[in-house]
Amino acid sequence: MAEPPPDSVSLRTRIALAELVRRFRFRILHNVLGHGGRKAFLVGGCLRDLWLGRPVKEVDLAVEDDPFPLARQIARQLHGAFVPLDTQFGIARVVVKRTSGILQYDFARFKGNSIGEDLRLRDFSINALGLDLTAALSQDTSQLLDPTAGLPDLERRSLRHCYESAFDDDPLRMLRAFRIAAQLDFQVAAETEEKIRSHTGQIGRVAPERITEELLRLLATSSASRTIEKTLAVGLLWDVLPEVARSPLPDLTRLKRMEDILANLGGDARPPSFRSYVAEPAVFCVCQSEILKLAALLLDLEWKPGPKPSFERLRLSSRDSVAVSQLVSGARDAPWRKWGIVTEDLTVYRFFRDHAPHGPGIVLLGLADEASPHCRDRLASLKEAFDQRRTTCVDPPRILDGRQIIETLGLSPGPQVGWLLEQVREAQVVGRVHSREDALAFARKLDPIGGRSPKT
Repeated sequence: MAEPPPDSVSLRTRIALAELVRRFRFRILHNVLGHGGRKAFLVGGCLRDLWLGRPVKEVDLAVEDDPFPLARQIARQLHGAFVPLDTQFGIARVVVKRTSGILQYDFARFKGNSIGEDLRLRDFSINALGLDLTAALSQDTSQLLDPTAGLPDLERRSLRHCYESAFDDDPLRMLRAFRIAAQLDFQVAAETEEKIRSHTGQIGRVAPERITEELLRLLATSSASRTIEKTLAVGLLWDVLPEVARSPLPDLTRLKRMEDILANLGGDARPPSFRSYVAEPAVFCVCQSEILKLAALLLDLEWKPGPKPSFERLRLSSRDSVAVSQLVSGARDAPWRKWGIVTEDLTVYRFFRDHAPHGPGIVLLGLADEASPHCRDRLASLKEAFDQRRTTCVDPPRILDGRQIIETLGLSPGPQVGWLLEQVREAQVVGRVHSREDALAFARKLDPIGGRSPKT
């Protein structure tokens, strides 16, 4: 058992623990456990974050036997949802929606025969902390279990693996080491980094979906480019991203620029805006901003859209796969290099129409990719138009619909109706039509079969 931390840290931690007990309603958990005569231990990241003074978003509990009956009962008591995560290893989740946010509880069976063995078999020492739920209720931090000396590592801000075969048992822990270190602003311990270097070939054993999830979470950190450089330096991503030139390593210029752009992105956070675009949710609990960083990384690695090996290995969701392909294709095509200064509303309109819904992302990726001042000025003009002139040249309000076209011109439904609507919309952007009557008069002069402009 670890020595109690210094008084100031101990007081701060007890206060944070009291708030955690209240917010996650541990008294109910304790009562349910008491009826069954069982014990549960807070473990892992929630205790680590308490000691670091970081917000705790979910709690992990280790129990000595099958957690599924307990999790079901807790879900009923808290009016939450029961989610079986892994029947083989005994892992269940309870999700509770409250007005203050979502509470998540993960219950797992001991990895060994006792809580001590369970903690010793965890990934990193700072995650191998345990506290009996009864001690948590009384804020008794002196009862903290720390069999792998995680508290000293927390003080040193060092990430160290728990046991010799940690990376053999789960090779994904190698990538997770760099991700957690980046999230916490820690350093991977020298012995742990050396162990990773000698095991990088094992990453191929990991399911691609798990690698993708971990990579995107790494990209979500504020120091993603620096962390990716470290993973490349030890050879960890060579098998995941075969475009990586092993000698010399890429300098990740575009990824670094994308990080700076996203960190300093101003403007309105309400949709539609650039800020709302990058905050849109993607898969694996990340946002569109991480998909943008991935696209920037692939540009750094000279990746081209198409059925390439890395794209198959990453195993993105179909939606995110399409997004990355559109982003990289748009940046590679770089239509702004063919323009003058972007002042014409029709140019702006056609750009965002042709690249929907990822026009904002292509602009940001273009800013990360372009070194030319002229191209950057053109991209800045596109960004300004999207954020400030949306109703005039990006997405003006529709003043005519297909039904009105069909009824007025006596047409049948078909592609020509869509063509007419688009011609009217472009005329609206350049100020040739202002009302429904203008739009119908303009449409009457068009030839939807030959595709000709209005008759004079």
